[in-house]
Amino acid sequence: MSFEKPRGAVEEKEKPKEKFSSIERVLGSKGQDISKEEREEVFRATEEIFKNQKKYKEELIKEYESIENIPEVLRVIFFEREKKDEEVYLINHANRLTNQLRNNFNKPDLNIPADNIHIIPSDVNWPKELGDNTESYYISLGQLIVLREPEIKQLKNSKTIFLKNLIHEMIHFKSYGSIKRLENSSEYNVYRSGLKSFKRENEFIGHFGILDEGVVEELTIKAIEDSKDLPLIKNEFEQTKRYKKVLEAEKTEDGQELINGDELFINFDQDEESLQIVCNGKVRERKILNQLIEKIYEKNQSQYKNKNEIFEVFVTAEMTGKIIKLGRLLDKSFGKKTFRKIADIGEDIDELESFINKLK
Repeated sequence: MSFEKPRGAVEEKEKPKEKFSSIERVLGSKGQDISKEEREEVFRATEEIFKNQKKYKEELIKEYESIENIPEVLRVIFFEREKKDEEVYLINHANRLTNQLRNNFNKPDLNIPADNIHIIPSDVNWPKELGDNTESYYISLGQLIVLREPEIKQLKNSKTIFLKNLIHEMIHFKSYGSIKRLENSSEYNVYRSGLKSFKRENEFIGHFGILDEGVVEELTIKAIEDSKDLPLIKNEFEQTKRYKKVLEAEKTEDGQELINGDELFINFDQDEESLQIVCNGKVRERKILNQLIEKIYEKNQSQYKNKNEIFEVFVTAEMTGKIIKLGRLLDKSFGKKTFRKIADIGEDIDELESFINKLK
């Protein structure tokens, strides 16, 4: 599947004007709505952050009084490196590709400026709360993406890895987004981001976050496949394809197949005599998502021609924020309150995997 119009997409209309923020809806706190004027002011503020990252960084320093006091996830952007011309080229390509996905749902182009993509050198301290396995992230309230540069030289130079992480975060950025005012406060926090939603109380605990990551990574894999003829990554793509062929019969030390078909980038460093294999991410999240799709399809073959049509239901919810159809499909397939039960599991991947396994 490329980013062609899926079954759940809206009918073609006149293309909306370009947008300058990922925020589509601003909500008041429980029992306390906000005025039209306040809502418009919040939209203006997020657009200002989107359009002027330099000013946003200045405001962060003013708010926290020094760089050292700024939370780690934001502090790292003060240590970013300059972007190379080829990275700006890939940013423009990723914008075009992810805008196609938005346009399928009659959403306007959202061209994320290169200034909003922050590339962090590998020797800069990475936020401890994210762990070493996180290579990138998106901050809705900051209207920014952070990419971590790999430590290994051959991986650092890979345009495929850069593009893959970039597209993943751009899809998060360009999915449905809303923010909500905290109770008894003038401050706002994220309420919806794609499939992921947060409890109405002032708790940053996400519903559907695991499925959200699975959907976004599957879309990213398809986007990279659609980019295989891009001049900057074509040679890497063909190199990886050759190595897959050469290594397909090889085994790991514990007897597992070395090549499983999920490889994104393979390189052999002759000087170091080392083999680098980088696979697509969110492995467990994608496995859980695809297992759920398989089970839904088994129960709804008269309604859906193939599993991809069910995947498109998830994509529609991701991009539009309209999750009622997905909820009804889950409850119809596995019984009432299935949708709510999955939501309540939250970010516990072991519990969600066990729950999906037991669905009948």
